[in-house]
Amino acid sequence: MNLRRLEEIALNASGPANPRFFDGWMLGFTPGKSKRVRSVNPFFGSSLPLETKFDTCKAIYATAGLPCIIRLTPFAQPPELEDWLAAQGYERFDDTMVMVPINFTWLVWGWPNRFLDRMRSVGSEVILIGPYSQGDAGTSGIDTADEAAAIPARFSGYVWTNEIATIAPLLRP
Repeated sequence: MNLRRLEEIALNASGPANPRFFDGWMLGFTPGKSKRVRSVNPFFGSSLPLETKFDTCKAIYATAGLPCIIRLTPFAQPPELEDWLAAQGYERFDDTMVMVPINFTWLVWGWPNRFLDRMRSVGSEVILIGPYSQGDAGTSGIDTADEAAAIPARFSGYVWTNEIATIAPLLRP
């Protein structure tokens, strides 16, 4: 499985409750704190000119009484979107925490140190979570000694566990 497919799975599992699609972009309007579910996810390609598409999204969100937030990932379409937004005067804010299932680290380029450095360079942190399996909501933790043994030496990100009494002694230096 490639990372783009993993992002698509994550959008399907934890994206907006009632998304609207507009020319390949998923628009979320779910109330709450998480911007992931109330933002534009430009995940799929499109046919409209970028300026037209962006202006339409701004109008749609204004009608809904929400700010137009564009969620940028390495998979954003079109690839020049981030540079285009910067040229329009938009800036990054609220960087993210990236959750990586321990059984998918083999898919992450530069795991662990180069990946951690790359994420930190853009203000993001990494959380290592338990193994992902189909139907998992992404809340499984590193909960067994075997899973903890798979954490790289000197891992400097966060570790998600639901069994702190079991795992904490195994991670202390």
